[in-house]
Amino acid sequence: MTETNRQPGQIIRPGWPNYTHFGTAENPFDDLLVVDTAIKQVKSYADTSDEALPWCMYVGTLGPHDPYTPPSKYLDWYDLSDIELPQSFDDTMDDKPGLYRRTRDRFDQLTAEEHRDAIRHYLAFCSYEDALFGKLVSALEETDQLDNTVVVFLSDHGDYLGEHGLWGKGLPAFQSAYRIPLVIGGPGISPDLQGAQLDHPTSIVDVGPTIVELCDVEPSYQVSGTSLVLLLTNSSQETPKPDVFFQSNGNEAFGIQRAVISDGWKLVYNMFDQDELYDLGKDPEEITNLLADPVGQRKVGRGPLDSIPSNLRAKVEELYRKLWKFGIAHDDENINGYVLTALAPFGPGIVADPSSSKNYLGNDEANSLNTQQLSGSTPV
Repeated sequence: MTETNRQPGQIIRPGWPNYTHFGTAENPFDDLLVVDTAIKQVKSYADTSDEALPWCMYVGTLGPHDPYTPPSKYLDWYDLSDIELPQSFDDTMDDKPGLYRRTRDRFDQLTAEEHRDAIRHYLAFCSYEDALFGKLVSALEETDQLDNTVVVFLSDHGDYLGEHGLWGKGLPAFQSAYRIPLVIGGPGISPDLQGAQLDHPTSIVDVGPTIVELCDVEPSYQVSGTSLVLLLTNSSQETPKPDVFFQSNGNEAFGIQRAVISDGWKLVYNMFDQDELYDLGKDPEEITNLLADPVGQRKVGRGPLDSIPSNLRAKVEELYRKLWKFGIAHDDENINGYVLTALAPFGPGIVADPSSSKNYLGNDEANSLNTQQLSGSTPV
């Protein structure tokens, strides 16, 4: 029997448990218990003797993850009439991978007002998490440990928050899932930068090297990230803005994806669907996929680059060069030269080192060898 009387915020899924997108709870995900346990540990470290050992603690709360269920008092801080839908909310995503639309379709059961109410609950949840973080900082201050403790506040991912009609994270590679809070404070950081916002492309992999250097410790293994200490200790230091790379080997059950952001452009290589290209300077909401292939059009005998507008081919090749260079440098396990899996318009051979033991060129003479080297097995 299919349930038809949908409740506010509810998404009905025949054959699956119904899902309620937002509500309230006084201790969502037991985050308060997590923080209170951490505070007890912080207080146990308050040894003022010379023998006090350095310590490191990771405190991982789950909020503001969906479903959005903050304590009710934080919900009262936000008025529904002040909440607006994002500019990209009505994006049909006809020019984007079908999986994006399939993901969004679940949330189309919600009315526009319910989407706005979900945003309100999310913001309230963020305020609750901020309050929990404040409790941790207060514990450091009360035990006289704040001045000699490096404190890092960040999230593991963002939330679409109704952008393009989507919620949570999932596989769509829009900026809102990748842009996260990152706040760093403590000894070793320039006082001139207190409260400052630095416009510098940064990844979570940069956090580890930064903490290690701030604590004057030598890393015990090779790291992928780059320390941010130079930025944090010299407010006038001009440093080049690096490219940023993202990788997904699937969201629980599906999808392999690679992305690069460079000089205002964003390329997403979707191994399961068409690629995406956005000019973030002109299209920050990522509405127009410049690599969209017209639906329903097929041309037999097409050229290998016919799917890319001629005026964008040089830019796409440039971005693919960067993507493959990064992948090869980090031993990306999903570089596979087999014809049924190597669907990118530009392959890693465009940046291959001829002296390398791995042959990424994919020429006719090396096809069989490439397949075995790049995939680890022969195709069947």
